[in-house]
Amino acid sequence: MRFGIEAGSWTNPRGYGRFLRGLYGGLARRGRHEWVLALDELTAREANLPGGISRQVIPTRYSASRGAAVHHRRSMPEMIRMSWGLARGKYDALLFPSPHTYVPVPGTRELLVLHDVTAERFPELVFESALAARRWRWKTSVAVRRARRIVTVSEHSRQGIAEIYGVEPGKILVAPEAPDAIFLEPATPVVRPRPYVLFVGGLSPHKNIGVLLEALERVPGVDLVLAGPFKSDLFHAGEITAAVQMLNLTDRVETAADFDDAALRDLYAGALALVLPSFDEGFGLPAVEAAAVGTPVILSATTAAADLLGDAALRFDPEDASELALAIELVRDDPAARRSLAARAQEKARAMTWERAAAVVEGAAEEAASA
Repeated sequence: MRFGIEAGSWTNPRGYGRFLRGLYGGLARRGRHEWVLALDELTAREANLPGGISRQVIPTRYSASRGAAVHHRRSMPEMIRMSWGLARGKYDALLFPSPHTYVPVPGTRELLVLHDVTAERFPELVFESALAARRWRWKTSVAVRRARRIVTVSEHSRQGIAEIYGVEPGKILVAPEAPDAIFLEPATPVVRPRPYVLFVGGLSPHKNIGVLLEALERVPGVDLVLAGPFKSDLFHAGEITAAVQMLNLTDRVETAADFDDAALRDLYAGALALVLPSFDEGFGLPAVEAAAVGTPVILSATTAAADLLGDAALRFDPEDASELALAIELVRDDPAARRSLAARAQEKARAMTWERAAAVVEGAAEEAASA
């Protein structure tokens, strides 16, 4: 069969982009069907895809991903261009890896990956306005209604989608994410003057970086490295910088941006632990990447990764800085506990593969095509 993947998020260095690239690699390795990457013209140019990858390039004026990021809407002419272009692909089924760049495609069997419902649970922490939140909810509702099957990345998210969008749970399939191969390779741990804990991810308020700063203030002798989009998300970066200064942590907090995966792997390897303090995460891929490297993880109890890693991770209440501080003190002061946590988490993370996720998506596409 010939399936399409709307690939507007291909160039996103994290999040949706990493999911799409990992999933596509798993599908390609399975080799059962042809999977065509359908890209807008600008994304195709930026992606610099190697030869041999099936693709459909759709003429547009703007990048699909960047256009969707502006107040969570795209211009109607751009959406029509993408919709018509995708329809001309005449795919047996078409997969949207997220609602972010979704457009309805007439006469096409659609599949949707909905990673989480964080935006629906915490709209005031995710969106800059109530209008942007309503636009997201409307667009996602349309995508959910039109999808023949919905794919998500964890049981945690499956339950949330069923509850919030009123979807029959049997319509939702779980395709867990996995660490990329580079995080399974030997690392060269980053060495710093003082031990450090690490955060990796976006900077918006639902990531709850504030509680991590409050916890750090209570744990002397440990630094914090914040790895995220500090050059592109200037508004939230400014908020975080102001909080660091207010807590007098300037000498103990370092920000990092624009690093490649090898540098990230080494950053994981040198850390006492990765800390993921988010109020909600549909999966929490940085936690699995860090675990695959052999780094302990400290997770908000409300994230999917906390369920996935179970007792191989330290959990804390995302609203309790003192509880998080105790977890950081444990990995700082107890090397045996740190090694035990790392070994157990690594075993679980390395059992996760993109081929497993690809098999789920492939089955959903086959079922949609034959329906």
